[in-house]
Amino acid sequence: MLASLGQAPFTNQLTHGEQVRALQREIESGSDNPGQTAAAYRWALARAPADRWLHFNYGVLLEGREPAAAAAEFRLALELLPGNYAAREKLADTLILMGEFDEATAQCRELLRRMPYHPPAYLTMAYALAQLRSYDEAISAYRQAIQLHPAYAVDAYHAIGIIQTIQGRFDRAAESFQKAIDLDTGHAKTADLLYKLSYALQKLGRTAEAQHALEGAMASAPTR
Repeated sequence: MLASLGQAPFTNQLTHGEQVRALQREIESGSDNPGQTAAAYRWALARAPADRWLHFNYGVLLEGREPAAAAAEFRLALELLPGNYAAREKLADTLILMGEFDEATAQCRELLRRMPYHPPAYLTMAYALAQLRSYDEAISAYRQAIQLHPAYAVDAYHAIGIIQTIQGRFDRAAESFQKAIDLDTGHAKTADLLYKLSYALQKLGRTAEAQHALEGAMASAPTR
């Protein structure tokens, strides 16, 4: 496959953009063999080290299996173009996988400085902040994500409820879980949400309501 890639792109060539697209198509054609695809990216990057898209796409290939190597590629893409929001977003996601929550938060803040209305950055930052036990900041970020992108509401209210449970704010947690349940029209997460709602209600001494939620959870749970 390496031979079929032809001439690698070079940034100073007039046809650079066309060559990058052709190279990308060639690489993607070998996606059924990740090892071969990775080798193709390394071959191409050795010849075009200043190509930010090659670094970005190689990082995407690596992120599930080798997050540290993927992060290095996303950093290189950002060095070449600091305003590359896709690379910064991917870097933040990869840092989450690596457990580097402080740096993930910093990358999200920088992304939001450049793109203040980017919902995925708020969602990623909220998760990182929760892992850092910055619970109130995490809740605020989740709420901002909901405001900007209501489709995140079920997952975000679920996460907020978990945080509030950890904080011992069971009344608020119950409200958050109930909001998530009401919005989960496809009932994909209703059973889990009802279990958590039942726990919060039990902690509040609302035993009958807790039992009702528990029964609903058991009825909603998928059968095997």
